[in-house]
Amino acid sequence: MNITNRMNINEYYLRIAFLASERGTCKRRKVGCVLTDEKNRVISIGYNGNPAGRPHCIDISCLGAIYKSGEGLDKCEAIHAEISALGACRDIQVINTCYSTTAPCIHCVQSLLATPCKTIIFYQPYPHTQSEERWISSGRQWIQFNKFDITELHCTHSDLKFEKYGRFCECGELMWESWRINVGILEINMLQTLLNDTLIKFKYIENEQGDWCTPKEFENKKEGDCDSFAIYMFFELKKRKFNTKLMICQLRNKNQFHMICLCELDSIIYVLDTISDKVMKLYDRVELDIIPLITFDDEKYPFGLTKWKNLLERMKKEK
Repeated sequence: MNITNRMNINEYYLRIAFLASERGTCKRRKVGCVLTDEKNRVISIGYNGNPAGRPHCIDISCLGAIYKSGEGLDKCEAIHAEISALGACRDIQVINTCYSTTAPCIHCVQSLLATPCKTIIFYQPYPHTQSEERWISSGRQWIQFNKFDITELHCTHSDLKFEKYGRFCECGELMWESWRINVGILEINMLQTLLNDTLIKFKYIENEQGDWCTPKEFENKKEGDCDSFAIYMFFELKKRKFNTKLMICQLRNKNQFHMICLCELDSIIYVLDTISDKVMKLYDRVELDIIPLITFDDEKYPFGLTKWKNLLERMKKEK
């Protein structure tokens, strides 16, 4: 019998790879990988994330988190999905096909070239063009397969609820990218609104002396420097359940310290501060005008950050 509506085998394994990617803990990109043998049987599955014993990047950012995809790999701590799958594979000599949500980087291609793997099938490209060149020049197949829409939903329900690392229907099924994209735009707009309102509400003064202001102290004074603005936005985002942190950095053009508020949305870190009236991605700001130094929040912060410790103690007394 001819089953005309049967799912294509490439789509089938790429969908499994996308599901595996939801376990990824890299802030820049979640990637999933499925390795199969010549009979199209799954022999290993992997996703990207830090090695055992190291904190997840979604909890504590590694040095590579501020770079664009494909850059700063020497500073990124994540084990790539393809390497994770290879490490979990009992016999690499039976690998025939590698399915990956994103085309492998040059380092993963080098590792796959050490196996009999004949074909790499991926959904979306990766910035390393040399990966494709190296793979094809070795007489192997490099195929982009994106003939299905990852923006569809896993289920047919419409009621949504928030979870810490994803969005789910009431039935518990993970929702796909279209919903995420729409919510992502909404969340970025919320960040921009917060920045606009804060810049309008308070007067900026440069290099304020003394202790850092709590949000309540800042509201009473109606003015403050970059520290007060960043701290105020940090706690406003905390109230709204955003993943947020503070960062002390150095300004390239002025050679002085500056505090910014960070907010992570779908593995991308955005900056809110007094210099720019537009919410920007952290790696764009790094290229433009800042040098990151210290990242912290109200739970994890350097021992010597006395001003922050004093501020948190004063906030407890304010309640």
